Amino acid sequence: MNVLICGSMPFSEEVIKKYKKNYYIIAVDGGYDHLIEEGITPDLLIGDFDSIDSKEILCKTIKYESEKDFSDLEAAIDYSVSNFSGNIDIIGVTGGRIDHFLSAIFLLRKSERLRIIDKNNTCFYRNGSFELKKQEECYFGIFPINKSIISIKGAKYNIESEEVSLFNSRLISNEFMEDVEIVSDGESIVVITKKIPR
Repeated sequence: MNVLICGSMPFSEEVIKKYKKNYYIIAVDGGYDHLIEEGITPDLLIGDFDSIDSKEILCKTIKYESEKDFSDLEAAIDYSVSNFSGNIDIIGVTGGRIDHFLSAIFLLRKSERLRIIDKNNTCFYRNGSFELKKQEECYFGIFPINKSIISIKGAKYNIESEEVSLFNSRLISNEFMEDVEIVSDGESIVVITKKIPR
């Protein structure tokens, strides 16, 4: 079964509408309030409950102490990876605190089934080589986690066996010409971004 994890940052109706059926929905702390506002009762609420305004909780809960060695989002990700075999999409984690967002990005390394999604972006993790299906009106960027030898074919800006690290902007703002093949000997965070009219 596929899973939707909802963080505590607001998310648009455009993002949430495709998840109303056939997903196991996990609210992370204040994400519960946003789901209830959209008329959606989650299947599970995970967190320390320090950012929830709702007086009544209408679903199963897993509660943690406020002082702990992991975030509420990490707890929800670990639960999802351990208990479900489908894709795991995460919304409501962009647009807030940068430390929380960076933590969410690197938590993607827990599984290639994880994606962070907002209105304009999709972000995921890949270990080694992979393919990206062509997407119209989108950019893509690749962020090597470690120093890697990378080749790109099928893009506007192709490269052949170049050494690239996280600490430069060499692989952002690329465009699809066809399905894109990325050959890599390392780990990468990948971001697909819709082109926004100026």
